[in-house]
Amino acid sequence: MGQIRVGDIACRYGGEEFLVVLPNVTTDTAFQIAERWRRSAQEGNILQDDRPVTVTISCGIAEYPLDGMKCDDVIAVADKALYHAKAAGRNRVVIWRNKPD
Repeated sequence: MGQIRVGDIACRYGGEEFLVVLPNVTTDTAFQIAERWRRSAQEGNILQDDRPVTVTISCGIAEYPLDGMKCDDVIAVADKALYHAKAAGRNRVVIWRNKPD
């Protein structure tokens, strides 16, 4: 993708999930970055067996320390946002703010 900055941390976190840590970035900026990734994936030209493959990305965003003081707490909030994005139809970026469990 070529869109991860030096100093960012990106890793596979689950079967189809990835975790990206964006140090010194506000929630709003993280949203803009994730939205850029989402659009880039959607607009990509991927072929499998000479047929186009549609790729979408759903993202959940949380911010330290606003969403938790411990790493596990922040990840749990981001995970809630991710599953909200998936439940809302996928291919979207969600920031978890004051949403019911």
